[in-house]
Amino acid sequence: MLLFKPEVIQRCIEALRPYHGVLLLVDGQNLLDTLSTDCTPALNRLINVIIQQPVRSLQIIALEADLSLSQVFQLVSHLVYWGKATIVYPLCESNVYLLSPSSNIKMNSKIAEEFVQLFPGRSLAVELSEFSYPTKLWDTQDMLNKQQKQQEEKVSMVVWLLQHGLIHQLHTYVFLMPPLKSRLCVEDRTSSFSDVTSGMSSR
Repeated sequence: MLLFKPEVIQRCIEALRPYHGVLLLVDGQNLLDTLSTDCTPALNRLINVIIQQPVRSLQIIALEADLSLSQVFQLVSHLVYWGKATIVYPLCESNVYLLSPSSNIKMNSKIAEEFVQLFPGRSLAVELSEFSYPTKLWDTQDMLNKQQKQQEEKVSMVVWLLQHGLIHQLHTYVFLMPPLKSRLCVEDRTSSFSDVTSGMSSR
């Protein structure tokens, strides 16, 4: 289990955006059962929507739960702080996933047995092997199959693998690095423009 300092969690919460998603790290029904009787109904609605539609954007969750976006942010922040959920990007077919370095892929491990109980006829090792290199969700074997039932089961398996930290999403970031000569030209133009505007304002 990963442990994070409170200030790290706080920074993540402050970075929440409508396009982010939330992933429960515990069983949704068990989480509902542990809520106190005086708990706000908004939290119940939020958790129920997350259970029915896992890894949707917070904006969609807010609409489905009939809550304001600020309410969703606040409630999700509590779930993250309590260690019941984590922030992710919404699940979509173009997402790229990779096997986590810390994944336990032993055939007889406890987590492998749990996987088989949830997904009879499936093998955890086989499913993880699909993500031994960066793989888009739509390129996995079950998603290539046109049968909706298999595709839905694949999505459920990916959600489960993410919940248990067995795979993680890879992100591509673009950095624009113009040549030094171009940067100097831009800086010269900017300084020249500043000189002109300051001269006009002093008149």
